[in-house]
Amino acid sequence: MLINLEKKDGFYLVRLEGELVFSELDKFEKEVIKKIEEEPLSVIVDVSSVSFVDSSGLGALVKVYTKVRLRNHEFVLVGPSEEFKKVLEVTNLLGLINTAESLEEAEALISQKTS
Repeated sequence: MLINLEKKDGFYLVRLEGELVFSELDKFEKEVIKKIEEEPLSVIVDVSSVSFVDSSGLGALVKVYTKVRLRNHEFVLVGPSEEFKKVLEVTNLLGLINTAESLEEAEALISQKTS
């Protein structure tokens, strides 16, 4: 899995590519959680290039979501595939975790909730 983490204006943008599975999670969790703990900001996770997610991958997203929300910031998934959305729906996370079709929509969600 490729991870690209960059700080934008008021949020972190995390771009993921490949499979979000158990064997690939250590780097994802460490990098993102470290940034959130150093400087709490909202987080947008672009999952449009994630080809597969297992229960551990979902757990890692929930862990990051929880850390972000406990610091009163927003968490948005961008571009989840229909299959990814189905996993979120089956696990009752679709109503909990904000999703957006585009980065612009995710940024608007963050702006709306923080203003």
